[in-house]
Amino acid sequence: MRAVVAVILFVIFAVTTVFGAEPKIYISGALKGESRFVSTQEIESILLAANGSLKEAYTTAVDKQQKTKFEGVGLNEFIDRYGAQGVQKIVVKAWDGYSITIDKEAITKHLLILATRENGKHISYKQRGPARVVTGRIQSETEQLIERVQIFAIREIIFIK
Repeated sequence: MRAVVAVILFVIFAVTTVFGAEPKIYISGALKGESRFVSTQEIESILLAANGSLKEAYTTAVDKQQKTKFEGVGLNEFIDRYGAQGVQKIVVKAWDGYSITIDKEAITKHLLILATRENGKHISYKQRGPARVVTGRIQSETEQLIERVQIFAIREIIFIK
C-alpha cells in the first residue's frame, strides 16, 4: 500500500511540475473524511472563505539567507478543518523523505503556519513547495525550534490521535 501511495504521489508531483497543474498535498490518518489530496487553494480557503486573510510570518527559514515573508493558514486551523476530533499531533513528510512530528501544544505555542505563499506568490515545487511549515516567533538563530520544526517541500500530512 505504501508503495502505491508513493507512486501516486510521485506521479502527481511530475504532472503538476510539467503541466503547471495546481500543487496538492496528500492528507491521511485521523481525518474527518477519507484520505485525499488537498490543493493549495483549498488550504487557503480555510481563512479566505470566512473573509479572513492569510496569516503572515516574517522569518529566516532554514534554507534562506534572509528574512522572508511567508503567508498561509495556521496549523491549528488546518487541523480543525481536516482532522478528526482528538487529533494530538501531525507527521509532516517532505518530498526528499525527511519528516517531522509536531504535537498540538507546539503548534499552538509557536503559532506554526502552513505557508503556501512566499513573498506574495504561491510556492512552486522548484522553490521547495507547494507548502512549508514556518513560524514568525523565532527571532534568534540560537533558538533550537528553528531546526526542529521547519520543513519545506511538503508532500503529505498525517493526522494522529
